[in-house]
Amino acid sequence: MMFKKIILFCGMVMIGVFAGCSALDHDSKEELAADFVGAAVDGDEEALWEAFAPDSQRELILMFGEDEEQAKAEILKAVQEGLVRRYQSGSLEKFAENKELFQRAIQDLLGGSGEKFVEIDGKWFIRH
Repeated sequence: MMFKKIILFCGMVMIGVFAGCSALDHDSKEELAADFVGAAVDGDEEALWEAFAPDSQRELILMFGEDEEQAKAEILKAVQEGLVRRYQSGSLEKFAENKELFQRAIQDLLGGSGEKFVEIDGKWFIRH
C-alpha cells in the first residue's frame, strides 16, 4: 500500500513539473498572500520568489549585484526576519505555530496600499 502511495505522489510531482504548475496560486490576491506567507514560513525560496512580479524580480536582482540566487536567498531571509520582528513571535517556528499571527500577516499584506499587488495576464503578483 505504501509503495502505491509513493508511486502516486511521484506521478503527481512529475505531472506538476511537466505541466509547468506553480507552487503558488496566482488566481487571487488573497490566495497569493496566503501562499507567500506560507512559503516564507516553509523556507521555500523558489515559491517566495515566484510571488514577485517579473519587473520586481529584475529590480531585486539588480539590488544584489545581478546575482539572482543571492537575491532569492536575501529576500527569503528578510521576509522571515520581518515576520518574526513585526509579529514579535520570537522565532519563525513560533510564528508558524500561531495561526492567529499567520492570518494577521496575510491580512496585513492584503491591507493598505493597493499597489502591493499587480495583475498580469490574469495572474496576481506582489510588487516589492
